[in-house]
Amino acid sequence: MESGVLSSGLSSIPAPDETLSRALFSDNEFNTSGPKHSAFMPAKNNETSVFRQCDADLGLLQATCEAIAKDRGKAVKRVAVTTVGNVSQAGLVVAPVEPPPRHANIVGWPVSADPEREKADRKRIAMVIANGARLVPAP
Repeated sequence: MESGVLSSGLSSIPAPDETLSRALFSDNEFNTSGPKHSAFMPAKNNETSVFRQCDADLGLLQATCEAIAKDRGKAVKRVAVTTVGNVSQAGLVVAPVEPPPRHANIVGWPVSADPEREKADRKRIAMVIANGARLVPAP
């Protein structure tokens, strides 16, 4: 992939230490010890939506959460924060997809003809990501 600068000003190639924020809408996505694996499971399109480098700036995180909440019609309850490196160590890739600014998808989830195996493989990977993530309050 050729490196370039996106409309958000971020590099088209995310760095391993770059943070990723995932808005959580359901109590089953977190507990007192942090995000659960369900917070990072892919949607039906085999992607997990995240936002890049939003956690360091409270105003940016708040604006991002408000936009996501408006789009989903639900309040953001918490935010799970991980890194590109953590996602990469789990065997997945962070693919920038703008607009909206700073948006990316976690891609490369396993696909299998056996639905039970696919679910188990995805859960195992999501657990690795969740174990390397932290939970922050929604702004």
